[in-house]
Amino acid sequence: MLKGFLVENGRNPEEFSIEFSTAYGIGPERWLRAIGFAESAGATHFAVNTMSSTAAWAKTEPSGFGTPAEHIAGLETFIKTVR
Repeated sequence: MLKGFLVENGRNPEEFSIEFSTAYGIGPERWLRAIGFAESAGATHFAVNTMSSTAAWAKTEPSGFGTPAEHIAGLETFIKTVR
């Protein structure tokens, strides 16, 4: 649908990026499933939110990270898991 809209409006779909973001608190198994779904829908860029403050409104488990070093370690875990 999006690619068709882009073509209809003179845009090259290959030059149009789509970002997908997920919550750290959903865990590795669900990261992989969500990213697989997002890729099949055309996502080209991926992000993860490690902030526990967003867990309540996103209805996900908080990451539990309290220091910058813990957030960085969490990002490293995410990258290693989804690559």
